[in-house]
Amino acid sequence: MVQAAVDGAAKLFAGQGEVRALCRAKDWAATPLGPVDTWPQSLRTAAGLALGSTFPSIVLWGPELVQLYNDGYVAFLGVKHPWALGIPTHACWAEVRSATEPIYRRVLAGETVFMQDELYALHRRGPDLPPDDVYITLCYSPIPGESGEPEGISVTLFDTTEQVAARGLQAALAESEARHRLAVEAAELGTWAWEVGRDEATFDARVRELFGFEGDEPVRRMDILSTRVHPDDADRVAAALRAATDPAGEGRYGVEYRVVRPGGGERWVAAAGVMLFDEGDGERRPLRLIGTVRDVTAHKHAEAELRRARDEARAAAAELARQSDEARGTAEALTAANARLREGAAELAAQARALDEANAELRASERRFRDVLEQAPVAVAVMEGPEHVYTLVSPRYAESPGGGRPLLGRTVREAFPEVEDQGFPALMDRVYESGE
Repeated sequence: MVQAAVDGAAKLFAGQGEVRALCRAKDWAATPLGPVDTWPQSLRTAAGLALGSTFPSIVLWGPELVQLYNDGYVAFLGVKHPWALGIPTHACWAEVRSATEPIYRRVLAGETVFMQDELYALHRRGPDLPPDDVYITLCYSPIPGESGEPEGISVTLFDTTEQVAARGLQAALAESEARHRLAVEAAELGTWAWEVGRDEATFDARVRELFGFEGDEPVRRMDILSTRVHPDDADRVAAALRAATDPAGEGRYGVEYRVVRPGGGERWVAAAGVMLFDEGDGERRPLRLIGTVRDVTAHKHAEAELRRARDEARAAAAELARQSDEARGTAEALTAANARLREGAAELAAQARALDEANAELRASERRFRDVLEQAPVAVAVMEGPEHVYTLVSPRYAESPGGGRPLLGRTVREAFPEVEDQGFPALMDRVYESGE
């Protein structure tokens, strides 16, 4: 039994890092969690995710909310590390128990709680010294146990003390919440990217399905224009792409065109994007166009239907005028013709309102996308393929952790060679290969 516990700990806590080593050496049987080989799978999974995270992460488990944390949390603990490993969180942070206990009850009831720039007075330098005033942004999430009910809490936190000193707390919170809502609403759009240097485009699954592309290999721009864009629209699309690459321009891309699918049929799409430029040496060079595609076929059909209705209304009016001339003096015929004209006008008005609503929805969607792309409140990056090539980098990510170094089109190992020995690229390899 003892050897099984040792083997279980060695397997679960395998890898580099101070806390992993402490976890392998710790007598977990002496803690409320018990031997590692008796831990439920949900606790094992949560522990593995926390230890593998580069952000300060904590797992609180069981009725006593016993702590298990990663290397990123060590500096935040101060003198409480490594004593804090494997003890109830209320014992570790007794000075803020009155504030945290209600939060834990909410999370264990199934609620995810996000708190930004919360002020805590923490004894991180020892109980005999004055507490540190620390601002923290935290996200508490319930961890379901084997029964499906929450049995633990996952906590990710960021020490934002320095940031709070540079801005007003309430304004930052309102802005963050607004941008988060925009990001959620914009998620319905298909996304794509065009690498200018290689002249190749990549798409997400939604765009590939819309365009009828199979597999996930990049597609050359000319192949798209020649095989998927309607011949009558290809010149407009090409002109919009050229305008977006103009170093003297705004770097904006927006165009509506028809997609010709391989199996037949056409779809109308509205594409929008923003060009990323390299300005490192003072010369502005286009690097990458990132954007979205929205299926607006229904909108275009509504426009066509409205045009048809208008044409029919004009034809009906002309016919009515002709009939009125012929039947002048016949009151009954004139009354009937006027009734038909009113019905046609009412139908035309209803269709016009429907088109206005569709146009308003499309414009709102495009505004949400632009706001999300340019004003994301956190550092965001997207890496693709087994080599983890940077295909999307937000301005905040370019500043930190990017530090101004070139990222787009480079692998994680090329962009950050210093993290190879820290296990981060290997962790990404595992996530990509296993899908976990």
